[in-house]
Amino acid sequence: MPLAVQLVLSLTVLLLVAGSVTAMVLHPTRVRALTGLLVVLGGDAAIVLLAYWAAVRLGGLGQPAAIGVLTSAFTAVSTMTTAYLGIKAVSNTAQVLTEQPVGALEGEGGPPGAGGRPPAPGGEPPSPGSAPPSPGAEPPA
Repeated sequence: MPLAVQLVLSLTVLLLVAGSVTAMVLHPTRVRALTGLLVVLGGDAAIVLLAYWAAVRLGGLGQPAAIGVLTSAFTAVSTMTTAYLGIKAVSNTAQVLTEQPVGALEGEGGPPGAGGRPPAPGGEPPSPGSAPPSPGAEPPA
């Protein structure tokens, strides 16, 4: 077995052992993030190793067929890594937005009716399009 393959396999085993030990200590969200990153990095390494092996088997790194294989490998690695980072960014944004209170994005954040207008008669907050009650007006029966 070539030395490069042995190094990659031993590094993968080391990362898996370290990841499982770390998983016992970290929060589940961090474990999912770490696992996803390890999967993407492992996939990238596998693509690079297989592309290098194929390029060498096709007659060397200077041959046109080998250049095509290496270009395809670069495209695959960059596409997979970009997809992971994009999905991770959207996931983090969605998680932050779901953890905030309902009115926090508009700057409301307080209890119903605390937006400068008193609650309507009957304890319900005023509807957004209604006019504020006039002082001294009788509540509707």
